Amino acid sequence: MTLQATVLGGSPHGVLMKYRQMMHEGKISEEKYLAKLEAQTGKFIRFQLRLGVNPVSDGLLEWDDLFAPYCRGALAGAERGSLIRFFDNNVYYRRPVITAKLRLNSPVSSSTLMRALNYAAPGRFKGFIPGPETFVRLSEDKYYQSADAFVLDVAQVLREDLSYLIGKGVGAVEVFDPSLSYASSERLTLLKPIYQDFIRGFEDKTWIALPYFWPRREVIDWLADVGLTTVCPDFSPTTFHSGDNVNDFLGTLAALKRWLSELSPLTRQMGFILGLTDSRNTLVEQASYIRDAVDAAVETGAKVRGVSNNGTLDLLPESVAFKKIRVLAKAAKSWSGGER
Repeated sequence: MTLQATVLGGSPHGVLMKYRQMMHEGKISEEKYLAKLEAQTGKFIRFQLRLGVNPVSDGLLEWDDLFAPYCRGALAGAERGSLIRFFDNNVYYRRPVITAKLRLNSPVSSSTLMRALNYAAPGRFKGFIPGPETFVRLSEDKYYQSADAFVLDVAQVLREDLSYLIGKGVGAVEVFDPSLSYASSERLTLLKPIYQDFIRGFEDKTWIALPYFWPRREVIDWLADVGLTTVCPDFSPTTFHSGDNVNDFLGTLAALKRWLSELSPLTRQMGFILGLTDSRNTLVEQASYIRDAVDAAVETGAKVRGVSNNGTLDLLPESVAFKKIRVLAKAAKSWSGGER
């Protein structure tokens, strides 16, 4: 069995944010900003390739937040609104304000993908889009006035982006959808046919990431029923620990093993990318802890496809984020069928 290491969400891009601000203020040209963007993208992808990360991410270096590219002209009917705290994190996003029927003017990921392909083959690259439920829950709707119609249109336009990426031959597409974690049973029933249509034909390359929340068994079972083949739950110590100590790794391992041992037969058929390094904690985990967590998961019969960070790394300093990626890569490389 081969274990893969991968990076979920974005990477720190404080340098680029500074360059982007300078461009908006007229202090540097757009050409100078784009040259810096190209250099930073190359740096991050080459770093992952050297470590054996697969698939690699471009770090979402063009994304100010989860929705910014959509609200800057790519998605007709969506505008950037006020700053809102991004879940229980010390960062903010601009809430999309929906003012008309949504229509995708152009694939959001086109420029990102073209830039990434300068450094990695399509099959080695992982695309990224927000999840439909998260887009709806974190937006302000001034047009639809119906949650059902709103999420249906959002899922349709995001499917266009998903289709574009998979049509270009990417290895996988990460659908970042933390809001699914607290959807009610009634809401999940409504969303089921919408998500089935959203991923239809793309089930094998669509990964749904569920950061920042305890992985609800009902939601994981629902995803398996929808037809998803790969899920990325948050099993980090901050989210998954027992007791008051967020660095209680032994407690986390025990909780992980208990949780996975109770998987339903249908859910056992899904592949798991275990979100083990904590994107909200500067403590750098040990590779031995990652390997122990994989061992614990495999012992339960779960299909472990890989290991990752639990959520977007742009909450951390770059030096810490890179150390956490190195730990994931080291653990994945040294773990092969239980051999060290």
